[in-house]
Amino acid sequence: MSDQEFAAFAGAEITPAFPDGLTRLDGNGQCRGDSGAIVREHSHVIIVRYPFNDSGANRRIEMLRTDYKLKFRKESVLRTETVEKVSFRFRLPNKGSSALVRHC
Repeated sequence: MSDQEFAAFAGAEITPAFPDGLTRLDGNGQCRGDSGAIVREHSHVIIVRYPFNDSGANRRIEMLRTDYKLKFRKESVLRTETVEKVSFRFRLPNKGSSALVRHC
C-alpha cells in the first residue's frame, strides 16, 4: 500500500470516525503470517483520542479495522487501549507567550 492509498483511507474513514483528533506514526514492522513466514512491511500506527464514555467508539474502531483488513488484504490489525490523562498547550492569539492548557 502506498502512502497515498493510506492517506486516502485515513481521510475518507479514520478522520470522519474520530474528528476530534488523531496522530499517525509510521514505522517498519514484522509479524509471522498465517503461512508461518515472517512478513516485513511498512506500518501505520493511529492514535485516536475519544472520551472514555463514548459508547460508539468501540463500534467505529472495529469497523475501521475490518474495512482496513478488507481493503488492503491484511491478516490482522492490532488494537490496544489505554486510559490516559493528556493535555495540550495552545498559544493564545495576540497574547505573547501566554498559554491555555486543555485537559482531555
